[in-house]
Amino acid sequence: MSRALGRVPGVSTPRRSGPLLAATALDDRWAHLRDGAFVVKTRPTEVRPVAHDRDREQRLWEATLELLERASASRQ
Repeated sequence: MSRALGRVPGVSTPRRSGPLLAATALDDRWAHLRDGAFVVKTRPTEVRPVAHDRDREQRLWEATLELLERASASRQ
């Protein structure tokens, strides 16, 4: 299945995605990007305003922490 997906236009295989991800994290051409910048393969991409909603982000982190605490407590 994964080999077939790799042939679909626009879908990257792990072999192609790994170097792209490393470049996004380490390449100087992306060093200027800040505050929720989003890169698709080799180009910066505009995101919807919801992606910059600090209150939503805070609620998501709080919910994640609560779920992790519950999961940890249930294993004990």
